[in-house]
Amino acid sequence: MTRRVCFTLVLLVLHISPFSTIAQDNNKDGIMSRAEAVLKMRTIIQEWQGVPYLWGGCRKSGTDCSGFVMSVYRELGIRLPHGSKYLATCRVGPIVKGPWQYGDVLIWPSHHAVIYTGNGTTAETISGHVGRSYVGNRNPPVVRRFLDNLGSGGGEDNSDEIYELPANNDMRELISLMDKGDTAGFAQKIDANRSVINLRDSRGGTILHWAAARGNTTCLSMLIERGARIDTKKYNGTTALHITSAMGYSGSVTYLLSQGSDPNIRSIDGQTPLSLAKQKRQMSVAAILLADKRTNDDENRVASNKIVMSSLAADGQDGSQYEAANIDADDDGPESESAVPTDTEAQMMLNMVNQERERQGLSPLLYDARAEKVAQAKATDMVQNDYLDHNSRKLGSIGVMLRQVGVSGVVYSESIAQCDSVDTAQMVMLKTVDQKQRFTSDRFTHIGIGVARGGRWGRIFVQLLMGPESPAAVAMNSTGTQTYNP
Repeated sequence: MTRRVCFTLVLLVLHISPFSTIAQDNNKDGIMSRAEAVLKMRTIIQEWQGVPYLWGGCRKSGTDCSGFVMSVYRELGIRLPHGSKYLATCRVGPIVKGPWQYGDVLIWPSHHAVIYTGNGTTAETISGHVGRSYVGNRNPPVVRRFLDNLGSGGGEDNSDEIYELPANNDMRELISLMDKGDTAGFAQKIDANRSVINLRDSRGGTILHWAAARGNTTCLSMLIERGARIDTKKYNGTTALHITSAMGYSGSVTYLLSQGSDPNIRSIDGQTPLSLAKQKRQMSVAAILLADKRTNDDENRVASNKIVMSSLAADGQDGSQYEAANIDADDDGPESESAVPTDTEAQMMLNMVNQERERQGLSPLLYDARAEKVAQAKATDMVQNDYLDHNSRKLGSIGVMLRQVGVSGVVYSESIAQCDSVDTAQMVMLKTVDQKQRFTSDRFTHIGIGVARGGRWGRIFVQLLMGPESPAAVAMNSTGTQTYNP
């Protein structure tokens, strides 16, 4: 009875819509034109702005990405399924290979769906609510043109299966208690019948998953303390940590990790909590996951640090197998210690490094323009040639590059991170004990940082730490015996 009433209400709203009336007045077939549909879609999208993100939701009290897309199109009379992978494969509308149009749905089947709103902009769930964003440098999506289905009366709708609350009355009552904030009643209900912890809904979700979808850390802790398995999977392989990571619930993520939840556990489609956090742009959660030493980061890769001891006698013998190209340099050669970063994100990273050194009671690293020249050339080369490695086929090794800018006889360490923000990059670079020891080692006195925009995750960061130059090397450079070609 409940489902029938809700469906009738939707039909009534569509029937009395002024846009539907206009379409019937201006079109002998009573079918809304594309122009009218776009106009109505603009209004609908505006009405959804600010709606909070809720995993599994499709209403203005809370929605997820595909729920938002489905709801917008439902108001246009087009029935779509819930779930990005279902949107990508449903039998409604063509797959677009040419230029995108307003209203096209851009789908990354494993994790996200957005509505294209023209000029590179999108309407989507982002940063915890429905808002506006840009396509940017994301991987190519599957593009569907559902507006071509106007007036067909067809479509695919799995909303009854996806959105309905669990049929089990005990689960429904527990969810209601959570939504009311009645934690005492929630605990009392569980203690009266511990078996409710293991009940599952139609998607394999337990009450633990429903608590995770609400970011209710208190209820999560009650369930785990009473025997709920922390890494219980739904039928699609997602755990409570997947859900809280995707939705940006930092407190719940921190709690689940502290209780032993596996940060590397994968869903059926291969997603980890970290990959979901990145895809949903929950960068504070991504930083929490990266700070956990158990986390394997397959996407934001950090090339292993490499320290090379070089001396005047070892010049040109650092193992590079590549012929180095010249690095552009100032005619007079860059100053070594009086420089400041030329990039704002490089300055932020420098501040983070020196703050960590200060906590360890060490002197701050001096910023070196020559090291920056090398680091920037390396970062740019990696973006342009799509690789991540300590050796460049074009530029050679870091030792070769340093000698080209007049630096020799130094201890140096190169760290490389490919990610979307300076905060994440620094978090990753400080993740292991070995890496942190390099940043806080008294062997290094100077630093240069390169930042290049582009690549899979938006940026590549290169940090180049250097020790003091040996007196012999400085003397050789001052006499002009060691040179580089500008």
